[in-house]
Amino acid sequence: MNRHWVTAGQGPPVYLLHGFPETWYGWRKQIPVLAERFTVIAPDLRGYGDTEKPASGYDKRTIAEANSGNSSGTWAGADCGPGPLPCQGNAAPPVPPDNVGTHRPQPGRGQTNTPLGSP
Repeated sequence: MNRHWVTAGQGPPVYLLHGFPETWYGWRKQIPVLAERFTVIAPDLRGYGDTEKPASGYDKRTIAEANSGNSSGTWAGADCGPGPLPCQGNAAPPVPPDNVGTHRPQPGRGQTNTPLGSP
Protein backbone atom coordinates (compact mmCIF):
# COMPACT_ATOMS: atom_id res chain seq x y z
CA MET A 1 0.00 0.00 0.00
CA ASN A 2 1.35 3.45 -0.88
CA ARG A 3 1.50 5.65 2.21
CA HIS A 4 2.10 9.36 2.57
CA TRP A 5 3.62 11.11 5.56
CA VAL A 6 5.43 14.29 6.50
CA THR A 7 8.59 14.36 8.63
CA ALA A 8 10.49 17.19 10.27
CA GLY A 9 13.16 17.73 12.92
CA GLN A 10 15.65 15.53 14.71
CA GLY A 11 15.52 13.73 18.03
CA PRO A 12 13.31 11.07 19.58
CA PRO A 13 10.38 10.13 17.30
CA VAL A 14 6.91 11.57 17.81
CA TYR A 15 4.06 10.18 15.69
CA LEU A 16 1.04 12.42 15.16
CA LEU A 17 -2.17 10.66 14.07
CA HIS A 18 -4.86 12.90 12.66
CA GLY A 19 -8.57 12.64 13.28
CA PHE A 20 -11.63 12.55 11.02
CA PRO A 21 -11.94 13.98 8.41
CA GLU A 22 -8.42 15.41 8.51
CA THR A 23 -4.95 14.58 7.17
CA TRP A 24 -1.41 15.26 8.41
CA TYR A 25 -2.16 18.91 7.60
CA GLY A 26 -4.23 19.12 10.78
CA TRP A 27 -0.92 19.06 12.68
CA ARG A 28 0.75 21.79 10.57
CA LYS A 29 0.98 24.29 13.44
CA GLN A 30 2.33 21.77 15.98
CA ILE A 31 4.92 20.18 13.65
CA PRO A 32 7.41 23.11 13.56
CA VAL A 33 7.30 23.52 17.34
CA LEU A 34 7.76 19.81 18.04
CA ALA A 35 10.46 19.54 15.35
CA GLU A 36 12.70 21.76 17.49
CA ARG A 37 13.20 18.78 19.86
CA PHE A 38 11.82 15.70 18.11
CA THR A 39 11.67 13.85 14.81
CA VAL A 40 8.02 14.37 13.93
CA ILE A 41 6.23 11.84 11.72
CA ALA A 42 2.71 12.79 10.65
CA PRO A 43 1.15 10.21 8.31
CA ASP A 44 -2.01 10.36 6.30
CA LEU A 45 -3.82 7.34 7.74
CA ARG A 46 -5.17 4.60 5.49
CA GLY A 47 -7.80 6.05 3.17
CA TYR A 48 -6.99 9.69 3.94
CA GLY A 49 -5.14 12.38 1.99
CA ASP A 50 -2.44 11.04 -0.30
CA THR A 51 -2.30 7.57 1.29
CA GLU A 52 -3.82 4.77 -0.78
CA LYS A 53 -7.53 4.13 -0.37
CA PRO A 54 -8.06 0.34 -0.52
CA ALA A 55 -11.57 -1.13 -0.45
CA SER A 56 -11.05 -2.82 2.95
CA GLY A 57 -8.78 -2.85 5.98
CA TYR A 58 -10.14 0.06 7.98
CA ASP A 59 -10.47 -1.82 11.26
CA LYS A 60 -8.27 -0.73 14.18
CA ARG A 61 -6.13 -3.88 14.15
CA THR A 62 -5.22 -3.56 10.45
CA ILE A 63 -4.35 0.11 10.86
CA ALA A 64 -2.26 -0.68 13.97
CA GLU A 65 -0.42 -3.47 12.14
CA ALA A 66 0.36 -1.05 9.30
CA ASN A 67 2.15 1.14 11.85
CA SER A 68 3.77 -1.65 13.89
CA GLY A 69 7.12 -1.28 12.16
CA ASN A 70 7.28 2.27 13.50
CA SER A 71 6.35 1.56 17.08
CA SER A 72 9.14 3.15 19.13
CA GLY A 73 8.63 6.72 20.20
CA THR A 74 5.77 8.81 21.47
CA TRP A 75 2.39 8.56 19.78
CA ALA A 76 -0.20 11.35 19.87
CA GLY A 77 -3.60 11.35 18.29
CA ALA A 78 -6.58 13.60 17.78
CA ASP A 79 -10.25 12.67 17.51
CA CYS A 80 -10.40 9.19 15.90
CA GLY A 81 -6.64 9.09 15.26
CA PRO A 82 -5.97 7.37 18.61
CA GLY A 83 -8.47 4.61 17.81
CA PRO A 84 -5.83 2.11 16.64
CA LEU A 85 -3.38 2.93 19.42
CA PRO A 86 -4.66 0.40 22.01
CA CYS A 87 -4.17 -2.28 19.31
CA GLN A 88 -0.56 -1.21 18.92
CA GLY A 89 0.17 -3.04 22.17
CA ASN A 90 -0.75 -6.29 20.40
CA ALA A 91 1.45 -5.51 17.40
CA ALA A 92 5.04 -6.64 17.07
CA PRO A 93 6.98 -4.85 18.44
CA PRO A 94 4.43 -3.44 20.90
CA VAL A 95 3.91 0.21 21.71
CA PRO A 96 4.16 0.84 25.46
CA PRO A 97 0.65 1.84 26.61
CA ASP A 98 2.04 4.73 28.68
CA ASN A 99 3.54 6.26 25.54
CA VAL A 100 0.22 7.44 24.12
CA GLY A 101 -1.11 10.97 24.26
CA THR A 102 -4.66 11.78 23.24
CA HIS A 103 -7.47 14.18 23.87
CA ARG A 104 -10.06 11.43 23.34
CA PRO A 105 -11.14 9.02 26.12
CA GLN A 106 -10.06 5.42 25.44
CA PRO A 107 -12.51 2.62 26.27
CA GLY A 108 -11.73 1.36 29.77
CA ARG A 109 -8.84 3.81 30.24
CA GLY A 110 -10.50 7.18 30.64
CA GLN A 111 -8.91 10.42 29.52
CA THR A 112 -5.15 10.24 28.99
CA ASN A 113 -2.77 13.13 28.78
CA THR A 114 0.84 11.94 28.58
CA PRO A 115 3.35 14.77 28.10
CA LEU A 116 5.51 14.35 25.01
CA GLY A 117 8.89 12.91 25.83
CA SER A 118 7.66 10.99 28.90
CA PRO A 119 9.08 7.52 29.50
